[in-house]
Amino acid sequence: MPAGALRVSDVLEMDREALDQAGETTVTGLVTYAMSWLPGSLIVADPEDPDGPAVYLADSSRDPEVNAAMRALEEGDVAEFRATPSAFLLEPGWKVSRLNVLSRMSMQEPPCRSLAEMKEGRFNNRRARVYGVATSARIITANGSPLSLIELITESGPLAVRWHGILPGIDRLRDAELEIDGIVMPGFNPRGEFLFVELEAIGAETVRVLKEAPSDPFDVRECLTPGVLVWGPHQRSLHTCKVRGEVTFSSQKEGYFVIQRGDSALRTFASGNWFPEVGLTVEAAGFPVVRGDSGVLESVVWRKTETTDPPVRPLRFLSSANDGPDLGWDAAASDVDYRLVEVEGHVTELDRSFGRHARIAVSTDGRSVDVVFPEPLSETELSRLSDRPKVVVRGVLLTHLTRSNAVGQYFAFDGFTILTRGDDDLKLVPDAAWVWRRLLRGGIWALVVLLPVLVLAVIALVVRRRSDLRRREAVSADRKRIAGELHDTIAQHISGAKLWIYAAKTAAGENLPEPAADALGMAANVLEATRVEIRNAIMDLQGDEFLNDTPKAMLQRFARASDIPGRVRVRTSIHGLPEHLEVGEKRDLLAIVQEATSNATRHGEAKNVIIVSRGKGTSFVLAVLNDGKPFSAASAPGPDQGHFGLSNMRERARRVKVEIEFGAWRGYQGVRLERKAK
Repeated sequence: MPAGALRVSDVLEMDREALDQAGETTVTGLVTYAMSWLPGSLIVADPEDPDGPAVYLADSSRDPEVNAAMRALEEGDVAEFRATPSAFLLEPGWKVSRLNVLSRMSMQEPPCRSLAEMKEGRFNNRRARVYGVATSARIITANGSPLSLIELITESGPLAVRWHGILPGIDRLRDAELEIDGIVMPGFNPRGEFLFVELEAIGAETVRVLKEAPSDPFDVRECLTPGVLVWGPHQRSLHTCKVRGEVTFSSQKEGYFVIQRGDSALRTFASGNWFPEVGLTVEAAGFPVVRGDSGVLESVVWRKTETTDPPVRPLRFLSSANDGPDLGWDAAASDVDYRLVEVEGHVTELDRSFGRHARIAVSTDGRSVDVVFPEPLSETELSRLSDRPKVVVRGVLLTHLTRSNAVGQYFAFDGFTILTRGDDDLKLVPDAAWVWRRLLRGGIWALVVLLPVLVLAVIALVVRRRSDLRRREAVSADRKRIAGELHDTIAQHISGAKLWIYAAKTAAGENLPEPAADALGMAANVLEATRVEIRNAIMDLQGDEFLNDTPKAMLQRFARASDIPGRVRVRTSIHGLPEHLEVGEKRDLLAIVQEATSNATRHGEAKNVIIVSRGKGTSFVLAVLNDGKPFSAASAPGPDQGHFGLSNMRERARRVKVEIEFGAWRGYQGVRLERKAK
């Protein structure tokens, strides 16, 4: 061995610090496995011990010749590698920079290893031979390449075997007895903790069939007692067996269905998208294994079959009747796991966290049973169950065991779960106590829900009324104050100004030039129009009508106030006006109606005025019609002549967003307002 050289086995004894300080050295190794799917990656062992400790070796050179030489190595080649020890991710190995092929040697058959030995972790990356029966064999795709995957059942448990490529005859390997030579490949989690092992087959020729699978998968032995408590690891064969019976439960989501025949029942795990329906009679062939406390069939194939057996009847479970099982005695005599059962009792607990679980306690001997529903229950069903009714539940039984005597066959049950199949498996049996609880709970809930609402509504109503009253009182007082100030100041000043104008005209007499006389007349008209506007505003401010009245009530009140017996009659026919308008909108509409009525009686000498409206929603038509003299809005005096009535009406109509029109309709003179729907 060259100076400074290391053996393959030496690197396994080095810790991380020693690996980091080792540097490049020489190692002579025997290739026991060349990874075809990862070029330049090998498993090597010491040449003098081919079945001894072995490590992973990877190509780290950038030299094309070295790369090609690494890829050309095969099982049995002996080479001298110039390499650096490395911790890699999970286990120590070597990073190769150069190599020199020395020779080629033939290797003997690897030793037999059990799965229990491989799980100890002492045979990682080493050659091994295993025996077992293929429970499934299929081809999958890995990194774009075909991968043959065989699931073996061995004396120590299941083991996965892989071979990169298409294994000839793989579709005929299910239930075949196999002997396989391969490399033990460990599986680790990200923290480097050992999880499982798999076997990498060294070649297609190393997968040897010792016993062919039956041509008919159902041409196998029958399972004598397909029950939970009578199967053990030393009481079964590795090969398939078959059972026949009625399907009492099926869960494609969980990947299994339950077959029962007579008093025996078991779970059968199948793959695929087609599962038998409940009530169907089938024949199923699979591998008997133990899962927890249950004996089951795995990798099952099934088919429909005919039977003369009577339909399965549910067992009255935990009942005082004589047909109940004698729980807690001999295992074979008390095998009730996954049998179809029926339980009657009261609901004592309801778990709403998942919306599907209820706990039912029966009244026979104080035992309790968990009931699992295949689909979430509706809120109505959950509400009915929350009042603890009496129910009858049907389904398959799952037992939870506590073994108290490991030597004998005696045991104790720690709990029970019933798996229901649908809505028909749960029936309520209402009694007087349940009905009374429902009524009482409903009344309490109604009181709890409605009482705070009523209290809050009353409080809100009282607070609102008091607030409205204070606001109305404050607004009314403020409006009356403003009205008083207007009346005592502006209105009286306007009246005084008019008197001074008349006094000036009288004093001037005939000596007053005509233009001056016209200007004084226009000033008097302006003051009179202003006085009327202020008077109307004072009247509005002195009442609360604009805050509280509807537009219809406001116009009707105006008509009653304007009707003067013997001089002018003012009537209304108001329909379709909006119930609510802003205060400013009501004020402008009333001002237009007031001006139209005033013009009709003062200038048109009308004896009858009618206020009419029609509308729907936010659109309406409002008209003030009279029987007075005709007039033309186009030729009527305007602001430049001291007449502001028509211009004020147009301005107010613009603010209210209505179209205003002056003219005659059906023999009546008047003003027409129209608001169109938005």
